[in-house]
Amino acid sequence: LRLFELNTIANVQEQASLTLDNIDAERILTILSCTSTPAIRAGEGASVTIRDNTWNQVLNWGTTLAGVVSDPAISGQKANSLIIENSRFIRGNSAGGFIWWEGDAFDSEVLIVSSELSEVGGIIVTGNARTHMVNSLWATKALTQPFEGERLVNQSSQPMTIEASTLLFNEGSCNIPCQIE
Repeated sequence: LRLFELNTIANVQEQASLTLDNIDAERILTILSCTSTPAIRAGEGASVTIRDNTWNQVLNWGTTLAGVVSDPAISGQKANSLIIENSRFIRGNSAGGFIWWEGDAFDSEVLIVSSELSEVGGIIVTGNARTHMVNSLWATKALTQPFEGERLVNQSSQPMTIEASTLLFNEGSCNIPCQIE
């Protein structure tokens, strides 16, 4: 399925689950009635699985204040699980945050497996969600200083583990001979 220039992908209601399998999403502009909104919003107890997806340019115009991101591309509020497998997310959220997941129960989780999150912004996990990233790439924007929302933040009561993965914090400074004109 190909999605092009939508303002949202899904609003997953309480206790519901959604699986997005083999989706190609491009230029998702997450603004509705002049207000930023997540591309995917998961309600209380909801679960989202994203498998074999490619998302290119998921943009929103939310704000970042003291490292806290408003309106990320993927948001869970007292949600259960977010599972991302074998997917690519490229050039995303201009406001800083890509995922903000608040886990409700002690079995809540954010699982990112064999995926690329490149130039999409940060990940914030709160509540009781356990986070596990394995065999994945997460990179900040190239040739610029990382901005406030481009971080991995674990404010959850559960651990965040990162295994066999690459975290790339690009830094846009260099000496005079290597400057780009």
